[in-house]
Amino acid sequence: MKRLLTILGALALFGAGEAWADSASTVTIAAASTPGGGELDANTSNLVVLRFSLAITNGTDGVTATSVRLTAGGTAALPTEVDQVKLYEDSDSDNIFDIDTDTPLGSAQTFVSGNRTVNFTGLNLPLNTNGTPRYFWGVVRS
Repeated sequence: MKRLLTILGALALFGAGEAWADSASTVTIAAASTPGGGELDANTSNLVVLRFSLAITNGTDGVTATSVRLTAGGTAALPTEVDQVKLYEDSDSDNIFDIDTDTPLGSAQTFVSGNRTVNFTGLNLPLNTNGTPRYFWGVVRS
């Protein structure tokens, strides 16, 4: 059994804040759900460890996210116990991770020994100016 990788805190960052530095809009990053603590089976793919949202909560300027950084917390030994992280958009906003329906964003990322962050770059995620959030999944392989 593997220990659960928990992704907490500042769940996603956009290029150190540069994505909306010139915008009059406010972007809110919020945890939508995370699993409880526990153990993960070894050699298992597509384990959901995080669902979060991005939304413009104040202002009407358009904002486009170009990168997302996820930071690992918890007790899992990286990269030996969790070796891969993927980012998906919850395309139908149904709160159910479905690998056949939800959209993968970028390529799978790996943790480098001693570094608890992964970066998904080269994204083009325009946020809705009407305040409707876009939802995303953080998925790992143990």
